[in-house]
Amino acid sequence: MESEKSMDEQQRQTLSQIYFFQGNAYQELDEVANAIDKYDQAIENNPEYTDAYQGKSNAYQKIDKPALADEFNRKAALLRSGQRGLNQ
Repeated sequence: MESEKSMDEQQRQTLSQIYFFQGNAYQELDEVANAIDKYDQAIENNPEYTDAYQGKSNAYQKIDKPALADEFNRKAALLRSGQRGLNQ
């Protein structure tokens, strides 16, 4: 049973990476709304995926939404520092 649980976690992390890379591809194509959607899916599957928060921050910066960009940049920084206060 334990191996099934860890396999599920591994699958979620792999799925998060796939969504993250899809988000990056959409950003390269200037399809920012699609990029944000993919970053959201990455975060949903792995709420501690720092790069997905940073990608989302970059996407909001690209469409001139600095408040949202700062919010997700801050969340990425908190995760990098090991803090868990993402709702702050």
